[in-house]
Amino acid sequence: MEIFGHLTYLGVDLIILFPFLYKMSDSRLGFRKNAGAIIISVAIVAIVFTLWDILAVRANVWGFNPAYVMDIKFEGLPLEEILFFVAVPVTSLLVWEATGYRKVYRECTRYPL
Repeated sequence: MEIFGHLTYLGVDLIILFPFLYKMSDSRLGFRKNAGAIIISVAIVAIVFTLWDILAVRANVWGFNPAYVMDIKFEGLPLEEILFFVAVPVTSLLVWEATGYRKVYRECTRYPL
C-alpha cells in the first residue's frame, strides 16, 4: 500500500462508498424517497463515533500513522476517519435496502398472483 502514501485511507473510504454511489440512482432501492431519513441516521452515527474517536485519540488510546493519511484534520482526527464514519453506515444501509428488495422480489416472483 506504500504506493498510495497519504491517500491510502482515503482510497479505502472510496472503495467502501463506491457500491453506494453506483447504486444510489436505482429507483428500486428507495434512496431518493428516503434521503432525509438516511441523512439524519448517518449523521447521528457519524457524530457519536467521531466524538468517541476524538476522546480516544486525546487519551492516546490510538492514533493515525501520518504516512497513510492526509494532513487535513479536525480535532486531531484525519478527514479520512470522519469520512469512514459516513461511508460505513451509508454502505450498510445500501446492503440493507438491496437485500430487502431482493427478498421481496423473490417472494413476489415465487408466488405470482
